[in-house]
Amino acid sequence: MLCAAWWYKNPTWDRYEIPGIYQVVNTYDLDGDGRKEIIATKRRAGADNWYAALSSELCWLKPIDPLNGKWEEHPIGTGSGAWPHGTALAPILPGGKLALVAGYHGPGGRFPELFEMPDDPRQHPWPKRTLAEVPYGEEMVAVDLTGSGRIDIVAGHYGLENMGDGTFNPHRIAEGFKTARLAVADVNGNGRLDIIIGEEELGEQETPFTRLAWLEHPVDPRNEPWEVHVVDTVRCPHSVGVADLDGDGEVEIICGEHDKLYPYRSRSRLLVYKKADAAGRSWYRYMLDDRFEHHDGTQIIELEPGRLGIISHGWAESMYVHLWEPC
Repeated sequence: MLCAAWWYKNPTWDRYEIPGIYQVVNTYDLDGDGRKEIIATKRRAGADNWYAALSSELCWLKPIDPLNGKWEEHPIGTGSGAWPHGTALAPILPGGKLALVAGYHGPGGRFPELFEMPDDPRQHPWPKRTLAEVPYGEEMVAVDLTGSGRIDIVAGHYGLENMGDGTFNPHRIAEGFKTARLAVADVNGNGRLDIIIGEEELGEQETPFTRLAWLEHPVDPRNEPWEVHVVDTVRCPHSVGVADLDGDGEVEIICGEHDKLYPYRSRSRLLVYKKADAAGRSWYRYMLDDRFEHHDGTQIIELEPGRLGIISHGWAESMYVHLWEPC
């Protein structure tokens, strides 16, 4: 398990520092050796608090002897935004070339960017360009959304269609959403991938309730509207995951509420939703916990073959990474 500048060894969860970095943002087998490397950001020089230290200076690290803190670090480049709030890696370029895409936190609707991995990933900086001219800076998922055989990018309520020539054509999937986190799964079992999104809204004095919804994949995702199905209204669902938690062949939705104003007032819940009908029009809701708020959490991990767990953490949590596992 990875979080911030540490990794945790299963099953004892001993913590080990990853030297020289500030925040892990993704993992991928960049050099094809069968072992994943870490993609991370560096600490901003001269920062006087943890938030100001966030940056978009990206690097990747190859594990050499991680138990003894030995990693091989290589630069990627620096993004144009404040810091990456969503990334994805996939062979999305012509010839199956790998690229890192990043959306950035901050006001102004900055466009997400694409970093093209060179044939030798140790070369730097990786060539950088705008991914698509859409004002989006949150979570992204790489998946064949259009059925073309090419890997597209889901960027919140935008679908970025891979045109096969290194460009991505944006399609607006839903109107009126300020998407924070998302997941992709076949919710209604018709063989098409749907999009599950958590809507972000943060107030000055109170964090309002917003929608957790799934967008139904139409027959023609380019030209037909995606029907919006609201699963629930919760307090800023800034953590969203999907998994078949009970092994019945159907996916459940996992959601964590975000409330940076009152993180420890038994206000924020960890929730699991199970379909009450095959079409996903109604849902059963189960509360797993109500003690902690969640930010970019509720990630599903395999604790051991066939046994899943949920990991999460809070916005300004300085002490804990949380793990929920089945009894």
